Amino acid sequence: MKKNRTKNILLVVLLIIFLFFIINIKGQRQLIKIVDKYQIVQPMKSLFNKQEKFNLKVEKEITKIEVNGEEKDIDDPKLAKIDVNRKKINDTNIKIEYTIKVTNTEDIPGSATVVETLPEFLYYNPSDSDLKWLEYDDNLIKADTGVINPGESIVLKFSVNWIGGEDSFGTQSNEVYLENIKNDKNIKEDNKEDNKDTADFILEIKTGNRSTIFVITGVVIIFIEIIITYILIKKNKR
Repeated sequence: MKKNRTKNILLVVLLIIFLFFIINIKGQRQLIKIVDKYQIVQPMKSLFNKQEKFNLKVEKEITKIEVNGEEKDIDDPKLAKIDVNRKKINDTNIKIEYTIKVTNTEDIPGSATVVETLPEFLYYNPSDSDLKWLEYDDNLIKADTGVINPGESIVLKFSVNWIGGEDSFGTQSNEVYLENIKNDKNIKEDNKEDNKDTADFILEIKTGNRSTIFVITGVVIIFIEIIITYILIKKNKR
């Protein structure tokens, strides 16, 4: 009896081990199919092996224009238009305010040097700005951004004055770019296309001819209306 009982217990144990082994094999195969079907492994690898990126982006706009102390409307901050009366060229003072924004668009803190190149007919006066520029001359000024954390931005504002002269009329291009771009991990930027930007303006001579034409046209129309009214009144009297 004891031998049969022991034998039966042994068979049950062996059966359980066998079933566990079979189920385990099938379970592994099923798991492999699920992983392969839904591509679970690659996203998990990407999650744990994510590569950090680094990028600084610079943007530039014209944010204020003053002509003889009067602020003018700006329709396009990337291409502003300024009219100057031909007869008052020598008595016209133009002041332009630029705003430069540098943004860290990726994962790693970093810094750069902002380099501003001015058109030859613009003059930068450091007394017009509270910024501490690294260096400046007539057409080139530089400033340090300091460390910019991911997702954050720094904003630089400065003003320039128009020197004058008819030779300065037309489109004046104004470019800003970043140099000495760096971070503590020495990771290079993936995108260098946004390391520069421009904000231009068009300086035009206002002749006043158009307004003169409007005035003359208006006078002629009024004169014609007076004549027609006079003729109609005379006809009615008859």
